[in-house]
Parts: sequence; structure tokens; C-alpha cells
Amino acid sequence: MSGSGSGNALGVVYDKMTFDTVTTTTLVVTGTQTVADETIVNLTATGNVALGNASTDTLGFYGATLTTQPAAISAVTTATLTSVTTTAASSTTPYGYTTSTQADAIVATLNAVAVRCAALTTEGNALQAAVKALGLTA
Repeated sequence: MSGSGSGNALGVVYDKMTFDTVTTTTLVVTGTQTVADETIVNLTATGNVALGNASTDTLGFYGATLTTQPAAISAVTTATLTSVTTTAASSTTPYGYTTSTQADAIVATLNAVAVRCAALTTEGNALQAAVKALGLTA
């Protein structure tokens, strides 16, 4: 341990003391600490870093209010959309489909696409809210 001065390999500063090396596997810092601008944390060869140990731990970025892990976002259904076999439209007045079954199938498929779009919108909005809550986007 040395007095604070120019930087060192680890660059950990705590209460105006600079630690050249940390031999413990856990560094516990409590309270509000300020890290110097442009501080770089170099990871070991494995590069494993965890922020928080449980979903109830709070975390925030860019000044956002600390929050717990956002809830899981429901997956959009993977049901297959049914393609419609089409035939030429009727050439008699009024123009239309050759059978009511064909017309009904096209409408049903369009309705299924609308439902899928709504589900994707809901999932996208939930993802955006979770990212915003953490402060990762404005």
C-alpha cells in the first residue's frame, strides 16, 4: 500500500489510499466512492465479472435510480403462421375470391399477423422499459 500519487497497475483508490496489489479475491467497498475519470479496470485472463449476486441486488447506470433486476420478458409465441393457397380472383362482377374459404383463410392469416405484431410490440416495449430502468438508454 502506498500513499495516493500517480497511478499504478491496479488503479484502485479508496479513502485517499492507493493499493498497488490486492491479494484477496473479494474487494468490498461500502458507501459512495468516487472513481477518477478514465479509470480502466483490467480483468484477469478469464475476464469474469459479475455485478450483483441476486436479482434483488440493485444496479443503475448513468445516474439512474438503482433498481433490482427487471422481470423476465415473456417470449412471443412461436406458432406457425399458416400460408394461404391462392387462386385467381373472380373475373365476374363483383370481383372477389373464387371461394368463401379462400377469402376467410386470407382474413384469418392477416388477423394472425396482426396478433403477432401486437405481441412483438409488447415485448419490445417491455425490453425498452427494462433498459431505461437500468439507465442504459435515455
